[in-house]
Amino acid sequence: MPKLDGVSATNLIRQFDHMTPIISMTSNSRPNEIMTYYHSGMNDILPKPFTKEGLLEMLEVCAYFSPHLFTSETDGDARALETSDTPQGDPADG
Repeated sequence: MPKLDGVSATNLIRQFDHMTPIISMTSNSRPNEIMTYYHSGMNDILPKPFTKEGLLEMLEVCAYFSPHLFTSETDGDARALETSDTPQGDPADG
């Protein structure tokens, strides 16, 4: 992120929101870095490069442990992620 790294952003978010899952998508996967992510309040790590299947699996885990995020208002969005055949580009590029 240009002016705020993920750890700093997570620390700020956790000051007012303890429920929303935060997942780090990073190429920094040394044990001390991973511990920093967890200590900042992140829920999980998705190491780069990642696959579409890995990303979908991570989202399924979030949906399982945070069902409050998938109410009737967002159910359509979650199903769209599962069934989308539209090419979205390589998520590892971003």
